[in-house]
Amino acid sequence: MKRVIVFLAIFAMLGGAVSAQGMSIGGGVLIDTNMGNGLTLGNAGIIFGPDLNGIEMKIGEDITSFGAFFFVDYDFLMVDMSLAFGKETYFLEALGIRDTIDAGSYMSLGFSIFGKYPINMGLFTIFPLVGINYNMVISYEYQGTTYTDASEWLSQIGILGGAGIDFPLGDLFLRGEALVSYRLPMKTYNEQAKLHSSISANGGIGFRLKVEIGMKL
Repeated sequence: MKRVIVFLAIFAMLGGAVSAQGMSIGGGVLIDTNMGNGLTLGNAGIIFGPDLNGIEMKIGEDITSFGAFFFVDYDFLMVDMSLAFGKETYFLEALGIRDTIDAGSYMSLGFSIFGKYPINMGLFTIFPLVGINYNMVISYEYQGTTYTDASEWLSQIGILGGAGIDFPLGDLFLRGEALVSYRLPMKTYNEQAKLHSSISANGGIGFRLKVEIGMKL
């Protein structure tokens, strides 16, 4: 919750600067992937019995999300807030074989802060950007049961980087962004990794694509 308050405070300060400095605001849609969250078992036999002694195994989840977001932008700084719905797939990987099964679903709030460097190309503007993201899970559904207390265990902090492009449309502009991300391991996996020294927690890697329309103020 403290992380959410920090991000909302930044939104409020930036929102005040909008009216004074003439920033831009807007919104759009996104697709986000978060792959490989889970555990690496250095010796699966410790957990699953002697038949698997010496075999490395990875277990965890891949998540694909779709959502909408709002952003505030002022040249070299951008913040956004999103609401997304994600589908989870469990995986088990060992001896080069990977099995998957459909699992639960997420609803989450995302808060991101980016530094960016606009480069005016005449007909359009491009910009590299890098930032951090806090993805707060507000509900998790699994096998017909909805859990509203999953935030502490399933929320993640991520690092994102990539590039975007703006096409001016008068006082409006059309923007697209392509980002890659790395998310720190979920608390649920960090806690399980404490069970044995041969177990380690893995974060998620993925991409985020965004399409949005903005308005200059």
